[in-house]
Amino acid sequence: MITDDFDNKTLYLIYDDECPLCRHSAQALNIKQAVSNLVLINARQQHPLVDKAWVKGFDLDQGIVVIYSDQYYYGADAVHFLAMLDSPSSYLNAIVASIFRVKLITRLLYPVIKCIRRLLLKQRGVEAIKR
Repeated sequence: MITDDFDNKTLYLIYDDECPLCRHSAQALNIKQAVSNLVLINARQQHPLVDKAWVKGFDLDQGIVVIYSDQYYYGADAVHFLAMLDSPSSYLNAIVASIFRVKLITRLLYPVIKCIRRLLLKQRGVEAIKR
C-alpha cells in the first residue's frame, strides 16, 4: 500500500546503500540546517516511498530520488537539489557542493558518476536494483 502521509518538512533520500560512493555521499550530507529532518532510505529495502518512486516511473538502479515538500527530484536534478541545500562540513565537501550547484555541470557529470557506481557494484558482485 502506498500512502501520502509523509512529513512535508522532512527530506527523504532514496539511494543505493550497497554502493560505497552512494552510501558515503548520503551520509556526508549536512543539510540539517536547511530542512527539519533527513531520512535516508535504502532503495534495496521495502519502504512505501521506494514503492512510490517505482510507481512514478523512477528507475532506482539508474538514479537517486529526493522527496521534499511534495516534490520529487531524480538523478542529476536530485544531486543538484541536494547541493543547493548542503552546508559543507569539510573543504572537500565544499568543493563538491560548489561543483554540483551548477546545474549544467551536474548534468554533465551525473552519467560519469553512474558509470563509476556500476563499476563499483560489479567489482563487489552486487546485482542491479530491481523492482
